[in-house]
Amino acid sequence: MLLGLLMPLCGAMHVSSQTDRSVLPIFVDYDAVPAQLDQLAAIADAVVVVRVERIRFESPPDPMSGRARDVTRYDVRALDTLKPYATLPPNQGILTITRVGGQHAENGRIVRSAVRGFEDFQQNGEYVLFLTWNERTNDFDIAYGPNGSYQLLASGAVRPLGQSDVATKQQGKDRGAFLQELRVVAAR
Repeated sequence: MLLGLLMPLCGAMHVSSQTDRSVLPIFVDYDAVPAQLDQLAAIADAVVVVRVERIRFESPPDPMSGRARDVTRYDVRALDTLKPYATLPPNQGILTITRVGGQHAENGRIVRSAVRGFEDFQQNGEYVLFLTWNERTNDFDIAYGPNGSYQLLASGAVRPLGQSDVATKQQGKDRGAFLQELRVVAAR
């Protein structure tokens, strides 16, 4: 009887541990995040409110090693430019944000990878992104990864994706007040 109870329990634990390993972690060492929002805005080349329009998983070859690496490409619509930059599309224009990690099929299974501590963007989700121009790739990167990404919730509140001091200070702020603060600091 006891064995009959333990077997389903052990089986459930085994399946759970396999599920936990189904996303391969990618560890990224970001530079130290500025302590204040105005410092973060000053370092960013652009600050923009975006809505995720499309999510694509690709596995292009790495230019250095030639091996395929998973990336996720987010086609985002620029809703409101808070700090402009020459290569940023105009409001309502589309830009692509590429993040390391994604998924591919391997031996009939889906293999996922993700940057540890940086959750995926949601389809139709709205975000404020602090962007830096990468001259090597001719594309924008998100400054400080999750600490340069803030979700704008339907409730009107701000939810930082990062855990730095500057990010957590924005938790629960009113969307309008947050955007106005960013307009002021970006104009300096």
